[in-house]
Amino acid sequence: MKLLWEEYSDKCKNEGVKACSYITFTKNYGKYTVDRNYTSHIDYKPGIEIEVDWSGPTMNYVDTETGRVITAYLFVATIPYSKKCYVEATTDMREQSWLKNSKGSLMK
Repeated sequence: MKLLWEEYSDKCKNEGVKACSYITFTKNYGKYTVDRNYTSHIDYKPGIEIEVDWSGPTMNYVDTETGRVITAYLFVATIPYSKKCYVEATTDMREQSWLKNSKGSLMK
């Protein structure tokens, strides 16, 4: 939704039109899709696919040994058919970080 709103806002800016707020946009977009019975249903077969991504804004924590503030990135994996999720914080967004830490965890 945020991406759609940003694209809408950019278009309004380019056309010299005032854009509505994000909250107003999401409410109107929801009403628009319901009124027209729009859906985005995706069929999944059990155990075939897994969806992975990095979630939202970063977070910080303090290393108790050094006192250093460390940025944490949230890795999220979902098995769509089962609707089960796995979330893990990592110190970077490199592939090896989440593969090493989550190996085997997704299927437990």
